Amino acid sequence: MNNENKTVVVGMSGGVDSSVSAYLLKKTRF
Repeated sequence: MNNENKTVVVGMSGGVDSSVSAYLLKKTRF
């Protein structure tokens, strides 16, 4: 749960593109 929250914060700070990329990578890896 903590990790997910961190990802959202990073995505908002970095940008949607970064968030989507990280999410896709995580989904593909796991």
